[in-house]
Amino acid sequence: MNSKDSPLAEVLAAFDANWPKLEAFISALNDEQLNTPAYYRTYDGVALLPILGAGTFSHSPGHVADLDTYVERLKTPLNAKEQFEHWTHVRRGL
Repeated sequence: MNSKDSPLAEVLAAFDANWPKLEAFISALNDEQLNTPAYYRTYDGVALLPILGAGTFSHSPGHVADLDTYVERLKTPLNAKEQFEHWTHVRRGL
């Protein structure tokens, strides 16, 4: 099943269950394994660290500003048109 077809609580539970496994895996790697281009042939000469970062620590900060804006926006009452526009924007992201 695609995670987009799953309830949010289920997706978050899976993320929470798998994050410690990913963290343990990465922690077990040495600098050579993380930073040497072509150490793993399957990554076409790219070091593993940037690949891991693209889906984790390098990716997440881009969402922090969006979430901060969203939280601040929730503190201000919206009129009906703003509520619809906000819902439409959120719905497109699902």
